Order: sequence, then structure tokens, then C-alpha cells
Amino acid sequence: MNIAVERLAYTVKSFAKAAELSESFVKREIYDGNLKAIKRRGRVIVPAEAARAYLAGEQQNETRIQTETLASQV
Repeated sequence: MNIAVERLAYTVKSFAKAAELSESFVKREIYDGNLKAIKRRGRVIVPAEAARAYLAGEQQNETRIQTETLASQV
């Protein structure tokens, strides 16, 4: 029996690899507010729904203050 497990979030590195992008590009997209990410326990993660929305070309509704705070921690 093969049970598929849906991924809930990606690290910057794992998202970059899955999307075939460079890590620096992904970090820049987070900083620019184009890709939603959150910081948990010292790690920057991209929620799966944000990853899907980004890859589908949907707008991220990230405020500049949140983005600037996160970017300073990346």
C-alpha cells in the first residue's frame, strides 16, 4: 500500500529545488513580497499553498512591513 503524503511547507532550499530556481532568486522573491514565507523556529519556510499560488502566477498579498521584517532575517 502506497500512501501519498501532501507536503505542508518547503524550506527555501527545497522550494528552489522543486521549482528549479536558484536559492538566491527565491530569497529575492520573498524579499520583494512576490512569494509568501514565514519564519518558524529560526527557519524560513514557504507554505505549500503559497508555493502553489506563486507557481500559478497568482498575486501574493504580502504587506511590505511583513516582507521587510522577514527579509532582514533571511
